[in-house]
Amino acid sequence: MSTTTGADTAQEAHAGNWDALAMWLSAFVDDADNVAAAMRDSGWRPPARVIFGDVEAVTAALDGLPVGSIITCLDRDQSWYSDMLTYQRGTREDWFEVGVIRPRSSVHIARHQVPITVLREGDGS
Repeated sequence: MSTTTGADTAQEAHAGNWDALAMWLSAFVDDADNVAAAMRDSGWRPPARVIFGDVEAVTAALDGLPVGSIITCLDRDQSWYSDMLTYQRGTREDWFEVGVIRPRSSVHIARHQVPITVLREGDGS
C-alpha cells in the first residue's frame, strides 16, 4: 500500500516532476500524459518556490536544498538601498554569492535576506 497522498503528488508535480504531474492530472482529465507532455514541451514550469518565515524555519529550508541550488533575494544588510543577491549552494554548509569569494551560511542569509526565491534546485553534486 502506498503512503503517498494526493497532496504529496501535487507537491512533486509543483516541483517539476513530470511523471507526478501526469499522475496528479489523471484525477481531472482522461489524457493526463499528453497534457503533461504538452506543458513540458511548451516550456511551462511551476512558479518559483519562495522561502519565508522566522530565522530557524528559513535556515532549515536553506539547509535542506541540495548542492548546486540557486537562490535570489534582496540584500537587507544595507539601510539606504536594496540590491538583488544571487547565491549558489557550493557545499553542504556554504552558499556562494555571485561575484564574491567569501561564503555565507544559511543562517546568515536567513537573518538578512528574507524572502528568498529558489531559482533552481541542484542535483546534489
